[in-house]
Amino acid sequence: MINIIVACDQNRLIGKNGKLPWNIREDWEYFLKTTQNGTLIMGRHCYNDFEEHAQDRSVITLSRNQKIRFPYAQKAGSLKESLSIAKELNQVVWICGGREIYEEALGIADYLYLTEIKAEYSGNVYLPPWEKYFTREISRKSIQTDSAELIFRVLNTCNSSPIFLFCPRNPESIFFENTKRRAPEFGSKSAQKIIDLVNYGAIWCQIGSQFLSPKTCEFSMEAAGAADKNQDWTPRPNLQAA
Repeated sequence: MINIIVACDQNRLIGKNGKLPWNIREDWEYFLKTTQNGTLIMGRHCYNDFEEHAQDRSVITLSRNQKIRFPYAQKAGSLKESLSIAKELNQVVWICGGREIYEEALGIADYLYLTEIKAEYSGNVYLPPWEKYFTREISRKSIQTDSAELIFRVLNTCNSSPIFLFCPRNPESIFFENTKRRAPEFGSKSAQKIIDLVNYGAIWCQIGSQFLSPKTCEFSMEAAGAADKNQDWTPRPNLQAA
């Protein structure tokens, strides 16, 4: 899974001469917590600000300068090379900037973690247009800090939306009644109304580019009660790599 994480002010500003234009503790804490178990890909200027934290993280820094070395990061000459390195580490990938790296990653990332700072700052680097790539907001949270209101948004693309497949454990012993074309949202009550499973268990598969591997969730349905439409058979996740 490839995520972009970025903060911008209300004018889409993200940088000033290679540094953040603001110093907001809550923004920094959110970044550290959100990315803590992933592989971070960033440019040289971003690494300079992040270096004190890089010792405890998996970091790949982009630079074409053959002479530059980064004490606590692997080095890559391009985003493509950095993603190849990250693939071997088998962790969630976080694209952390700067602007050129964001622009290149927009077309391949699964999620955008966008922090909007409701204030104006001065600077010279702006976030590239992202709206055509990330079309669906899946979460939003706002907090008030001493400096400004922060809105933490998570958006994904139509390409990273999960695909739901209902597959019988025994193809000869299961059938579906009144199956509509659209798939239910995971865990939603509408799932109970859209598909009637009769007397048999099934495997619920969620597959999408945002997963390192497909995930499965088994419907646990007692044969005697499965046909009861009033029974709560909301999917109970047992997520393991398929």
